[in-house]
Amino acid sequence: LWNDELESVGQSLELPKCSYYLLYYEFSSTGRPNLKAGKFGPRLVLRNSSGNIAIKQKSAYEAHKTLGHLKSPAGIQKVQLTELKDQSDFLAEVIRRYPFERYEAEMIFHAVYLSKLRYTLTTNYYTASQLDSVQGNALGVFLSRAGYNRNTARAVVYGPVALGGCGFHRLYYEQGILQIEMFV
Repeated sequence: LWNDELESVGQSLELPKCSYYLLYYEFSSTGRPNLKAGKFGPRLVLRNSSGNIAIKQKSAYEAHKTLGHLKSPAGIQKVQLTELKDQSDFLAEVIRRYPFERYEAEMIFHAVYLSKLRYTLTTNYYTASQLDSVQGNALGVFLSRAGYNRNTARAVVYGPVALGGCGFHRLYYEQGILQIEMFV
């Protein structure tokens, strides 16, 4: 185990923070697998220099945050989508409360907002409507602060500045670009 490797070099895992998934499938009469919810099997107890520690088992449908990504073996992405919406709304509230100049609002959108929200889009797939709902509130605030009408046609909002657009980025397009970059 990884725990043994670390201990061999004088380090250790923080076992109380560790968890694991035990995946249990039932098969239909046609052979189709069905991932079951719940916790199965015996308890997992690891021993280290401070004694025996029980490791927490998680359901296959329970998301776990690893390197900033909320993932579950069942592939449920709703928890991560809710997290994205919360982050987007928080940043929109920050922009709404403070008197930023036009160029500052655009800079914050590109440098902070997109960077923060793009991070998990590489390993998830969301529909255009899901990501538009994540971005909707914040986009209106950023447009307003940048001096544009918040009801400007989205084709203009997402269009390049060189062609008369506002130069904002749609999260759905960002997701596609990031996934292609990861694949290549």
